[in-house]
Formats: sequence, C-alpha cells, structure tokens
Amino acid sequence: MTTITKLNVTEKANEICDKCLQLFGGYGYVKGNTIERLYRDVRGMTITGGHSEKMKMVISKFL
Repeated sequence: MTTITKLNVTEKANEICDKCLQLFGGYGYVKGNTIERLYRDVRGMTITGGHSEKMKMVISKFL
C-alpha cells in the first residue's frame, strides 16, 4: 500500500508544480526561486532511475 501512496503523491506533486510553473511563467524559472527549486526537486524524483516506472511495476505485481 505504501508504494501506491508514494506513486500517487509523487504524480500529484509533479502535476501541482507543473501548473504552478505555468501560472508564474518565466518567473518560475528564475534561479533561487522557490517554485524553480520545487519543480526541479519533484521532476528529479520522477525521472531519477525510472522511480515512477519502478513503482508501477511493483504495484502491478500485487494486482
């Protein structure tokens, strides 16, 4: 169950940060800005080592 929760939270955080970045436009990319840091960190969680894909594989084994 924790894997499903982790995947859902990560995907939702990615969606929220993406929408926030769209809202702030170019200002969201300014180095040192909180939005830029959060977006970079969240994207790193989903991309690094196929983290989301690995969790999806683990979840599919339980179903």
